[in-house]
Amino acid sequence: MRGAVAATLCFCFAYVGYSADIYVPDTYQSIQAAVYYAQDGDTIIVRPGTYTETINFIGRKVTVRSEKGPVLTVIDANGSGSAFKFVNGEGRDSVVEGFTLRGGSGTLDPLGLYSGGAIYCQGSSPRIAHNIFTMNAAATGYGGAIYCMSNSTPTIAYNKITQNTSARCGSGIYCRGSSAFIFDNQITWNSAGGCGGGIACSLGTEATILNNLIAHNTAEDTGGAIACFRASPSIVNNIIVHNSSDFGGGGIDCWRESSPQITNNTISENNAIWGGGGLSCHERCFPKVSNTIFWNNSALQGNEIWIGSAVEPSYITIGYTNITGGFSSVHSELGSGLIVGQGIIDADPLFVDPLADDFHLTISSPCINAGAPGSVVPIPAHDFEGDDRVAFERADIGADEAALHLYYRGQAIPGGEVSIVCVGLSNMAVLLALGSSKKNEPLQTPWGLLYLNGPFYYSLLGDIPSNGALVKSFTVPLNWIPGHKYPFQALCSGLAWLDPLLTNLMTLPVE
Repeated sequence: MRGAVAATLCFCFAYVGYSADIYVPDTYQSIQAAVYYAQDGDTIIVRPGTYTETINFIGRKVTVRSEKGPVLTVIDANGSGSAFKFVNGEGRDSVVEGFTLRGGSGTLDPLGLYSGGAIYCQGSSPRIAHNIFTMNAAATGYGGAIYCMSNSTPTIAYNKITQNTSARCGSGIYCRGSSAFIFDNQITWNSAGGCGGGIACSLGTEATILNNLIAHNTAEDTGGAIACFRASPSIVNNIIVHNSSDFGGGGIDCWRESSPQITNNTISENNAIWGGGGLSCHERCFPKVSNTIFWNNSALQGNEIWIGSAVEPSYITIGYTNITGGFSSVHSELGSGLIVGQGIIDADPLFVDPLADDFHLTISSPCINAGAPGSVVPIPAHDFEGDDRVAFERADIGADEAALHLYYRGQAIPGGEVSIVCVGLSNMAVLLALGSSKKNEPLQTPWGLLYLNGPFYYSLLGDIPSNGALVKSFTVPLNWIPGHKYPFQALCSGLAWLDPLLTNLMTLPVE
């Protein structure tokens, strides 16, 4: 009998729980049926295909994940509501992982609006990871892709949230009185009819917004990337670029008693038609900004920062920050302004390639070692992609911690191409090494930490050019398996391979 054993003679009956794997459509034709009949602790594994349905988790402590990843496994709500609903107090042992979620139209919320195009959370805190959200809409409400309310604290991680819309706010993610953990997502090309093209936080939300790429989002009101209304999220290590709003805060908007902590972000190439291309702040808001780059943003007033107003003044405490044009790019209304600390600079950060949305720092950047000492403000332990935050004596300014560095650009699909990038000193030769696996504990060598297990396969990429970044195209082998990660390091050296150095570990996930 499932989950139970019978005792004999004078022993009482004992219950021994165990988890099971349930396959869709093998055991149940629909995901909803599998959830309904599952026991807590079960894993529902969904085979590749397109599933036209909406799913209510009904309080189940189960994992629903795809077998082959989001590219091959689609849940299409087909305009019939939210793809997933969490309204029965679900916690972090309720998991959605590895799907493309599309066609969601939202769930009727307490305000009588259709919110949460793809996922609707009310008083629930599930884990939502490694999904693609696209073409979902909150046609009359909030949260084109994801909506959280009533003390929900979901974990939202490693997702691609793109091309979703909301009639009001938060076309990517909307949090109302809910403190979500939002990290390592790509939130791009979403559009809000109100505020918060990427993310909107309101009414007591203290979300953690960490290590995300938030790019190319638009808002018809304020906060092209992030909007805060009576909310004070922690905004750390994000790359916030190419977003726009029709009024204020092309990057971030703080409105009505919002005081976020803005630390180690790169805020660049954003636009607001009225004020604050990078950041706007108004009506009793008191954000704290440190170790952040405001570069090449634009607006009618205050290309980088706009602060108002005289009736309800706001103040931004700022230090160790790089601002295009310095204080000439900051506009403040009478009675509002900046509380200026140390470390304000105005210098080209020398990004690798902004046109390709690559905002890594090159080795010659003036932002290196220019951040606040840890004794002045709290410094995150890692940068936006998990590298150690303090590479030298002090943290760098911006989302990236510059060092000898290997990474990739693009999407790795078998037979497709990605760009391998190595940042270092000009004229260093770069030898790329692919290992069979990642070491559990890195090995200390004379050249740095070795993260790879052999056997090794090597390829000479070439020499780093004068701009400090070598970019090479790499064809993903056809026999590489979607869902697997392949580990790389590079050995970099100067003349005659004297004093070679090992880069960080780069893992290339195949999709």
